[in-house]
Amino acid sequence: MKSSIHIIMALESFFPYSNGGTENSVIQLARYLSEKGYKITILTPDDSGKRNINWIENINIRYFNSPLVFPKEETFGLKETSNLPSFKRMLEILQPDILHLQSFSPALNSYHIKAAKELGVKTIYTLRLANNFCINNGELVQKGKYVCNSRVLNIKCQSCNLIRYKIKSPPEAYIFSFVAEFFSVLNYYPKKISTYYYRANAKKKELKRTAKYTDAVISISNWVTKAFQINNFRNISEIKQGIDYQIRQNKLFSIFPVVFTFIGRFSPEKGIDILISTLNCFSEQDFILNIISIEQNEDKVHFENVMNNCKFKGKIKLKYNLSTEQVYEELEKTHWLCLFSKIRDTAPRAIHEAFACQVPSIVSQHIPDFVEHNVNGLRINIDKEEEISSVFRRIFNDFSIWERLKSAIKPPRNISQVGQDHELLYHQIMNSK
Repeated sequence: MKSSIHIIMALESFFPYSNGGTENSVIQLARYLSEKGYKITILTPDDSGKRNINWIENINIRYFNSPLVFPKEETFGLKETSNLPSFKRMLEILQPDILHLQSFSPALNSYHIKAAKELGVKTIYTLRLANNFCINNGELVQKGKYVCNSRVLNIKCQSCNLIRYKIKSPPEAYIFSFVAEFFSVLNYYPKKISTYYYRANAKKKELKRTAKYTDAVISISNWVTKAFQINNFRNISEIKQGIDYQIRQNKLFSIFPVVFTFIGRFSPEKGIDILISTLNCFSEQDFILNIISIEQNEDKVHFENVMNNCKFKGKIKLKYNLSTEQVYEELEKTHWLCLFSKIRDTAPRAIHEAFACQVPSIVSQHIPDFVEHNVNGLRINIDKEEEISSVFRRIFNDFSIWERLKSAIKPPRNISQVGQDHELLYHQIMNSK
């Protein structure tokens, strides 16, 4: 499908300054669309004021000035972000047909979608993080106990936040949340009440702005579609994640050592501490743990603390900043991918990469899609130590589990399928009034 449509893909960070799942998904989609004749520009905030225009093949990378740190009112979305003038100027310079926002952050959010819409640009948002529906860092666990239905309600969410982090007792939490809700209805925010207590209200307003000013929102997993629906979105397009790959053969034939692989950042919510703690209980077993990550300063202390409690350091192979091809090469020599996320995850790219290499995944209850328990992988409740230990005990004692789950894995969607779905959506939006 040939096209001269100009699309800006905007996200919080991009190569060469960051490398993660979102960045890789965006560059693969951008390459596909560029080859089909679309004009693609990547737009990201620049907090240094020193970044120059960049290129990756035919894809232009541009920057707009943005502060490194935002005031609480802007971080929580209570007021427009101070980088909006710079963002608007860049849109006026680039003259896109479509703004496709790929992630939300203080630096890029619903205010930017609104600004683009007011300039006559068509707008799309792909949701990749659960914190769009949760002020508890995307945990989506009601009061730390029950799976949340993702519906954002002011008093419900604010009281949950206060109880979850033990800021207030349950009775106090409801009282403070009710008072904050009363003032927010009046659009009045007394300084005596911290902006912290208005986070749920700001989250709900952000969702309303997003629904109002987007021509379409894209869901990449089943639970996200349901979350959009329960929060009254109507313009939902479900485009499941896909990757650029070729079918590969898993090269493991021996039972031992059992090879586990963790892919991701070392931030606390990714659960590397739970994986290390679990394997501590099996340190006498014959296994290897591959840890594939990117070098990062912000989570260094957390990882060092985790490693200080590790009883099997000689069995760990740390691998930083691997290319996509190198990740596949490691997965081809892996028995199990382990993703123990503590917050709701949308569609971890690593699962699709593992499927391409016939590798079953062991995932937490916070990754609700793609892995079917006892079909193509294993699902565990990471809040229950005995359940985790039981699963790993089975893995070490019964190799047939791996063989059975491996044989049931189906190839993941490829980037061409994802690209074609996006093309259809782009043209539908351009043809709409």
